[in-house]
Amino acid sequence: PAAVAVSLDGTCTLMCEDGWREAMVGTLAFYDREGERQHTIYLAATPEYGKAKFLAHLEAEIDRAKAKCPDAHYVGIADGAKGNWEFLGRHTDVQVTDFWHAAEYLGKAAMVVYRGHPRTREAWLEEACHRLKHDPGGAEWVLKQLRRLARERPWAKGEEEVQRAITYFANQSGEGRMDYASRVAAKEPIGSGVTEAACKVI
Repeated sequence: PAAVAVSLDGTCTLMCEDGWREAMVGTLAFYDREGERQHTIYLAATPEYGKAKFLAHLEAEIDRAKAKCPDAHYVGIADGAKGNWEFLGRHTDVQVTDFWHAAEYLGKAAMVVYRGHPRTREAWLEEACHRLKHDPGGAEWVLKQLRRLARERPWAKGEEEVQRAITYFANQSGEGRMDYASRVAAKEPIGSGVTEAACKVI
């Protein structure tokens, strides 16, 4: 494989005695040089305090993959939770914020700033997502747009969805996790859909 995407996420399950608890899911997805997924290893763990067993299991799978595929480029993909990055930073060459989570934040902000103008909203959102995915510095462009729109539209200034999107993009792009254009050019994954789907199965 040319690239191995490592991803992890949590999903809540209702336990009889403990109420809602977080079960963990992890994936290692193997991609060829054309960016086609060839194989996926799925891991899951019942809820535990601290996630130590799950992380040890995932770490063992990563070590096994690196022993068999030492020349692959290891890409860590997650939704933005801080704990995920601490783990992925130790085990992958580059970290990427899941593109679809970023697009979701954008979509919610666009609903506010373009309230009452669905066609304008759709056109802006399409351009913003395209730039985010394909243009170098796309995340910075999106962040400037969000800040400008929040200033220009009084009703959007203090809106939670707009502020959450601004904070999300400022944090994730500031850490260098939104360089989607480079990943797309290298035919590497930018989404954690494999892991999100695994959460649904769990």
